[in-house]
Amino acid sequence: MKIICKRKRARSTIMKLLSSAKGLPSNTDPKHKFGSGRKHKTSYAADTFLRIEIEKKPQLSALDVKNLHAELLQNVSF
Repeated sequence: MKIICKRKRARSTIMKLLSSAKGLPSNTDPKHKFGSGRKHKTSYAADTFLRIEIEKKPQLSALDVKNLHAELLQNVSF
């Protein structure tokens, strides 16, 4: 209970962490669970390009941007 109050986390979160760390040596954290979210539809470079494009012309709507860059945003819905 001290851990739960001190860390301000849910009891279930602390219990999962403790159970996953049970078989590990002391002072070792369990591995982070990767890949638990949806994959991005656009790359980092495309996001940067679109951000710059919108900063140049802030009056553009999302549909206008998609029509201007149809090949880049073909799998993205607005």
